[in-house]
Amino acid sequence: MSKTKRVWLLGGKDLEMEEIKKILKDKKEWVIDKDLDWGANLVKYEDELLGFDSDTIVYGVELENNLSAYIDDDCILKRKDKEDIVYIEIDHHNLEHQKVSSLRQVAAIIDHDLSMKQKFIAANDSGYIPAMEELADELGVDKYNWISKIRRLDRQSQGITNFQERQTIDVIKKFKKRKLNIYGRDKVPLVIIGIPHNKCATVTDRIYKDYENLIVDSYKDGELNFYGNAEIIEELNNNNTIKINSDCEVWYGGNLEDGYGFWGISNVNEQQRVDIGMYISEQFEHGEIVQANEYK
Repeated sequence: MSKTKRVWLLGGKDLEMEEIKKILKDKKEWVIDKDLDWGANLVKYEDELLGFDSDTIVYGVELENNLSAYIDDDCILKRKDKEDIVYIEIDHHNLEHQKVSSLRQVAAIIDHDLSMKQKFIAANDSGYIPAMEELADELGVDKYNWISKIRRLDRQSQGITNFQERQTIDVIKKFKKRKLNIYGRDKVPLVIIGIPHNKCATVTDRIYKDYENLIVDSYKDGELNFYGNAEIIEELNNNNTIKINSDCEVWYGGNLEDGYGFWGISNVNEQQRVDIGMYISEQFEHGEIVQANEYK
């Protein structure tokens, strides 16, 4: 098959997506990138999908498939007044969480051998720091240097500003002081951190050794993220007592089969954020929770 008949549509920008774009470009693949944010959906490429020749195979990388009504189980995309085309979804989040990272999926398709850096990027995106620690042990390399490097690059790719870092640092200082008084060096069963933006990496990178479960409440951005027990994530996905509006966006993933992952929701109002936070908190005893935000 000619490479000009294989096209890649890229989803939300992060470190993994930047690396996917790089290896595709190095292989002279046909790439279309609209510099989208996390949560990007396939409809953003609707015009392109209508314009491709019928013998084009389209790969959508981490694009929420909101055109699923037009794509059948054989990966055939139905087009009005035009011949059908093949559409293949590349993802490892939400319903695809059992798959390897998107970077590894793309590399396998184009027959690319991942470099050491790319292996750590793939591990970071699928399993965060614990997955990178495991990879470092497997490869026999310095885990501290690799994890520090990859997390720094990931934060840069997310466009985190120095101001956002400082806002988080002030809150983390409060948390660290409270944790030391109560738990010392032990992990806290549930940590709740409130920050005025949705750059969760500013929190998780600083305290990942301090918690077993974590809520990051981005109250000014209408977003809430949970990191921790896979059973709680399953309950969040299936719990009918939490009313979630149709305009809310939910995502989840991580190493759920190993008992740990992440779950997030955006476009939520204050009451919804409180309800979700309360539901998670109710899974723990009062003395098992440590929290901090910019106000207290």
